[in-house]
Amino acid sequence: MAVFLLTYVGSVLYHGLSYEALAALTKPVVACLLLLVFYNVNTDATETLFFAGITVAAIGYIAIAGFLPSEGQITSNRLQGVFQYANATGIFLSAGAFMTRLSEKRGRYAPFLECALLLTQSVGSILVYIAGWTMYLIKNRHIRPAAAMCGFGLSLLAAGVIYTSAFVVSIPPISLLPPIALIIFSQKISHAVEVIARQKWVLWVGGGLFIIAAVALLFVRASNPIVTYLDRLVQISDGLRLMLRYPLGIGPGAWQFHYPAYQSAHFYAAKIHSEYVSIGVNAGILAVMPLLVFLGYWLKHQKWEKKAVCAGMLLLHAVLDIPFSFLPLVFVTAMLFAETLPKSSRILPTACRGILILPLVLFVFVFASSAVKNQVTWIVRAGDSVRAAEFLEKWSMRNDTDAVLTRMALYAKMGEHDQLDKAFSELTRPNAVAHSQMARSLIHRERYEDAAAQALMCAEQAPYSPMGYDLMEQILPQLHSALQADHQKKIAIIKGSSVEHPLFTYKKRLMSE
Repeated sequence: MAVFLLTYVGSVLYHGLSYEALAALTKPVVACLLLLVFYNVNTDATETLFFAGITVAAIGYIAIAGFLPSEGQITSNRLQGVFQYANATGIFLSAGAFMTRLSEKRGRYAPFLECALLLTQSVGSILVYIAGWTMYLIKNRHIRPAAAMCGFGLSLLAAGVIYTSAFVVSIPPISLLPPIALIIFSQKISHAVEVIARQKWVLWVGGGLFIIAAVALLFVRASNPIVTYLDRLVQISDGLRLMLRYPLGIGPGAWQFHYPAYQSAHFYAAKIHSEYVSIGVNAGILAVMPLLVFLGYWLKHQKWEKKAVCAGMLLLHAVLDIPFSFLPLVFVTAMLFAETLPKSSRILPTACRGILILPLVLFVFVFASSAVKNQVTWIVRAGDSVRAAEFLEKWSMRNDTDAVLTRMALYAKMGEHDQLDKAFSELTRPNAVAHSQMARSLIHRERYEDAAAQALMCAEQAPYSPMGYDLMEQILPQLHSALQADHQKKIAIIKGSSVEHPLFTYKKRLMSE
């Protein structure tokens, strides 16, 4: 881990500091220091995940009931939760529900967490939860599958009542509280589930119902995630090519400027949705290797008890998502790792324990930075660009890419084109979105030749996106014939150089169906 940390820090220093680089640098530092802390002090991940999970789930229920108005808590009838990202909330609740259901004294509260997990509609998190249980049941034969299945069925019932009440028939929020309390906290219902689970037929009937529910989920919900995961697989393949091209990495925050030159299908992503590939792209192969060695060492020493399986769930989720972009998930993963590593001896002598306060300070700093970025994202999605720009002006560094792009959108909306030009000049390597915003502004000012140049650069950086081509269609009629022919030839060359990725072809077929 020390080698990994030194390599990562070296990459950041080599490529230069920025807001994104500083935030990305602090997270692995916090993770390694937290691991050191938890290895040297006595912790209890089971209790931590129970109380943290209950808190996250409770806030989610309050938001669904309408008592907690906040941007990003509920979007498209999905529980985004305190992370304002359904997949992060989902995997956090998956870990909490898994540890809680296996707790002897707190197991009956697991439906409270599982129900909130289902309300996120995070297919990846739900599949990881099922995979964790499958692994645990294979390794630990003393657990009865029927009991776990009945308990999860109770959670499905609770989630169905809440979702129907809140989003289908629009029952007043206060009516959600009685069914939640009855289904989840009733001792009689919990006891009845235990009695039913002892019957042999329950496993067969429950298995059949579970398959029916899974098929229904596939038709109702899974088509969009399939397209999303295809996008992520393309991102990963492009990220691997970029990593091989730059063995020392490109530095944190630079992916959004490099990927247009490498993308093999259209996607727009400020981050690679794979933590492992993202580390390799940011800090290079030399950072990935010691990390893989550490994970291999950890895997070798596991007997796959509940804490190890829970940590494995988080690691599995990171293959196709970005859970470790959220500090609470880094926190619980470090705790689970520390509690499952072999402890032959303590690393730090007692006299050095005072330095353990440092990770907590860094944790608070990075958590605050992440909170600012997440809040701005959801303010923008709510359509309030003025408040988002003011928020960024107050809390973010001036050279932050998101801050500049938001300011550009605001200045375009207000007609302050001189300020927009100034903001655009702050970007050392403008991305396709910045070029498209600049082209629209120039069209509004009737500077069509300059707008055509920006549209061309937008198309070059994102050749699979319609952004640049649509802009050029607006601009071409305003140019004289010679320029029209010249730009049409350039657009044809850009389109001709685009070779569609097989996964992208499959994605288009899915969307057309």
